[in-house]
Amino acid sequence: MIMDKGLIVADGSPQELKRQALGDSVLLSVAGDASSGQQALAVLQGAPFVREASADGTDLRLYVEHGQAALPQMLRTLEAEMITVRTVSISEPTLDDVFLAKTGRSLRDDQSAPMPEQERVA
Repeated sequence: MIMDKGLIVADGSPQELKRQALGDSVLLSVAGDASSGQQALAVLQGAPFVREASADGTDLRLYVEHGQAALPQMLRTLEAEMITVRTVSISEPTLDDVFLAKTGRSLRDDQSAPMPEQERVA
């Protein structure tokens, strides 16, 4: 369960919460120049397994429901477009990532902020 300012903002197992918020992060690097990255982004953005995608030059970051299942589909899609993948990595979101996605704040933000006067206990 994730609580924010006394309210429940999300409920479920850690795995369920991670999948709800972001899904898995897939980092791809493609051969070529920035236009190759943009072409790869255009090809993958419309794929049903991609929730969100962005590119920075030849590096792409994609958020997908199940990274290990989506990866072969991504590679086949790029290969069909004659786009060469140089590197790939998959990572699951952390619970801090989930908290940030659900509240807009990091868990660390709460730890360093002083408590408002009315919430302090004498």
